[in-house]
This record gives sequence, structure tokens and C-alpha cells, in this order.
Amino acid sequence: MSPSPTRPPVRSASGRARALERLAQVFEQFPALHPCEEDEAGLDHREAALAHAIVDHAIRRWLTLRHLLQGSLRQPFDGLEPMVGAALVGGATQIFLLDRVPARAAINESVGWVKARRGKGAGGLVNAVLRRMSELASEEFLESVDPLDPPRDALCLSDGRARKLTREAFGAKPWARLSQQHSVPMGLIERWRKSMGDERAREQIAHVASRAPIVLNLEHAREGFTHEALEEHAHEHHAVFAGGANALRQALDGRKDVWAQDAASAEPVRLANDLLPSCVLDLCAGRGTKSRQMALTWPQARIVATDRNAARFEELSRVAGGYPNIKPEPFESIGGTFDVVLLDVPCTNTGVLARRREARYRFSDEGLGELVAIQRQILRRGWDLIPPGGHLLYATCSNEPEEGEEQTAWAVSALGAVLVRKRRCWPNGLANDPAGAYRDGSYAALLQRA
Repeated sequence: MSPSPTRPPVRSASGRARALERLAQVFEQFPALHPCEEDEAGLDHREAALAHAIVDHAIRRWLTLRHLLQGSLRQPFDGLEPMVGAALVGGATQIFLLDRVPARAAINESVGWVKARRGKGAGGLVNAVLRRMSELASEEFLESVDPLDPPRDALCLSDGRARKLTREAFGAKPWARLSQQHSVPMGLIERWRKSMGDERAREQIAHVASRAPIVLNLEHAREGFTHEALEEHAHEHHAVFAGGANALRQALDGRKDVWAQDAASAEPVRLANDLLPSCVLDLCAGRGTKSRQMALTWPQARIVATDRNAARFEELSRVAGGYPNIKPEPFESIGGTFDVVLLDVPCTNTGVLARRREARYRFSDEGLGELVAIQRQILRRGWDLIPPGGHLLYATCSNEPEEGEEQTAWAVSALGAVLVRKRRCWPNGLANDPAGAYRDGSYAALLQRA
């Protein structure tokens, strides 16, 4: 991502400064955020970790921080100059959400960074606001709070604790307070209340603020799989890996029968476990997680896997190298018919918002409508690739009925599909629950051509 033309191109070796540079980009783009790798060039390990923590916490709790900062601003937060906004968000993130960072250090570096780029006036504003934030954040932590009814004078954290505040800073109205505390837009909350009902909507809002653990699919582990970092998971075929990304890479090195996959992500393929196909197509394979799951579920089948995105197809081809029955093929060359076609379609990601930190902000009814149209195009394309008696397996990681149940009904009506079975997995697990209770959300439907 190229820097703003108004921003100095020189990179700092400070983790805090690098985080503020990234947050200035976020401020400019918000709410149209998309996944992006953090720039760690020139940073040592500790500074890179600090930069990543600041950016990650800031994006996850953007609406929470905006609410707290707005109380000490005379102008609208969203109208601030991006570097000023970045300095405020980055400083507030460290003050409220990173309990090992001294507030004085967070304030001093944020002020110095913005002063060097936007002058003395910007530095004075950031200094005054962040000092008010440090006065609001006490050193006391509550070990357990109810995330479904969060307090007005404490800030809920992703580990189940809450930082005590020196005054009531969150709204008196319960739904507005849930939005402020868990950083979920009110438009999404109102939509969920209508489609799910208040009780489930409240759980989904609080779930978004939880920390998604690394979950392994052990269903096909041939030689067993043990590791000191393994913890139990509520699903019998899965386990939590608590050792971090580097340890995970070492643990899975050379293993083709164990991989990272949330329980909800594995459910669509399990929906078709009783089939015995000889030729399968994964039309939207991404990086190949479900392709490898199908390769071991149906070892007798040839799994053709493809994706339109060049980077994902390259990764898919690398992953497929360890599986003799997976055959990557360019999207443009796909033809013929297949016993089973899997369509893991692009969607709003509202079932995986705890993992996809930015997706909640860019959600809109207009964007949903565009995705529904794309999904129907993919459904038609997949339908043309199955013979009579063949099966189409539709999957999405969305909570929205327009992308799940309503798409199934459309396929039955418009394509003449026969619904064999369907399954809805709701996201599960709150910040104060054990990691083994965590699950993403998904929807899947198995359709047959009569």
C-alpha cells in the first residue's frame, strides 16, 4: 500500500511510529478497510511485535476508541486530519488496551510523531486529549465482567477482563453501549436484531470482541497428533493450539493430515460425508483448506481446485503439492462435469468478524446486495458443471440469511435444485469463555440435480 503523498516517505525503526504511520492510512480509508500485511521492514522483533499489537487492537476497537476520544474533542473525530487522528487512536490504544505500556511513553511518542509532521498545534491537541484519556483510564482491572451487559465505567478487554475507568464513559442505552464497548456498527446491530432476535444478536455482538484462537482439524490425523501447546476444543475433531504461529509452523512441518481450520469452516464438507464421488471441483478454493479436507475425506476422488485470484491460486498450487489427488487448474480452463462441486463463495464474512477485524466496518446493505448477485452468478456457473444426480455444495461464512437460507431457496426455485440438507453454525464463544468454546460462523447447503 503506497503512503499518502503528504506523508514523509522515511520509515522509522520505532514500533510506535510505524504503527502510527499505518493507522494514518486506516484513518484515510475507514470504513472501507481490507486485509493488509503489516510493514515490519527495519524493525527488530520487539518493535515489530509492538507495532502489530497497536495496529491490531486499534482496528479491532476503532469505534470504542472513537467514542472515548470524541468526549474530549470539540470537532467531529471523523473530520480530523488523518495524522492527528492516527496519533490519537494509537496513543489511546496503548493507554486503554495495552496494559504493559506506560501512558507517559505512549503520549510522548504520539505527540512527538504528529508534531514533527503536522506542527506544534497538532502536537498540542494530541497532548491535551491523550492526557485526558490517561486520566480516564485507571490502573485497576476487573477480572470478570458480563460482556452481554457491559458496565458504563469500565472498558471490556478481549481476554475477559475490563479496565476500570474513573467515570462513566459509555452510553446509558444498552444497544448503543454494546456498539461502543465491542466496536460493532449500529447498522449491523439493528440488522442482527431483526434477523436473529435480541438474545442471539447480543451474543453475536459480544462474540466479535473475543480473541479467535488457532484451531486445528485433527479428524484425519493418521498417526495421532500430540503437542504441549494443544488444548481441548468443544468439537471432538478439533483442538486449540496455544503455542503461537512460529511453534505451529514447526509442529505442522511435513504433516499433510493436520491443518489449521475452525470447526465451523469444516462443517460444509462434513455435510457431504456420505457421498462417494470420483471427481470433485473446488471452484472458489482460496488457499486450499477445504481442498485438502476433501482430499482426505474422499481419497478415491480426483479433486480439481481453482481460484480466480492469482495470489491465492499460487498458494493453492503450493499446498496441493503434498496431496496426490488434488489437481490445481486455472479458472479459465475449468470445464466438463463433476460429481460434486463445492462453492465456498465470497461473502460479507459476518460469521468470522472476530478473525476478520476490518469486515464489520465495511458492511453495508448495498455491498451485501452486490455480493448476493455475485453468489448467484457463481451458483449458476457451478450448477452448469454437475450432471443429473450430481451434487452442489454451497458454503459461506456469513450470518446473513440473504447469503445463506435465501440463496438456497433461490437455487431451488430458479435452478430446480433439490435441497438434500443444510446446516447453520452460529459463532460461539465470548471473551470470558475458554478458548475451546470458540467457533466461527458458517452456513452450508447440499443441493442435488434431479
